[in-house]
Amino acid sequence: MSTQLTINQIIAGNKLIAEFDGMKVSEDKRAHLFSDEELRFPESLYYHSSWEWLMPVIEKISRIEFDREEIGLPFGGTQEIIHTYCPITFGKLNNETRNPMFRFYSCGLFEAPTLIEAAWLAVVDFIKSNNSSFK
Repeated sequence: MSTQLTINQIIAGNKLIAEFDGMKVSEDKRAHLFSDEELRFPESLYYHSSWEWLMPVIEKISRIEFDREEIGLPFGGTQEIIHTYCPITFGKLNNETRNPMFRFYSCGLFEAPTLIEAAWLAVVDFIKSNNSSFK
């Protein structure tokens, strides 16, 4: 991650992603001893540095529908179009900074020194912006 993000910001973002992903996260070391559920410590989450962790979340987000519409076809009939939050900018470089960029459809554009950082920032922003929709 870039030097702009603190370790606390990374941990908080990873915790947010993990909860969106259905994981139980706890900072209480004793909770792990007495819980029947599998709990993760915030420091043991690697969404910020591992595509194996982050890509399933990107795929989950890209399957979320936000609109459907029927369009007329030129020779009759209709077709249903399903709009999802699919990635529409994935790794395109900013012409000035040469940094990779990432954006989900209908969401903000994120740029960072690495593609995984730009994607991670977009995922965290998506979850923060839509968190009330998932509860």
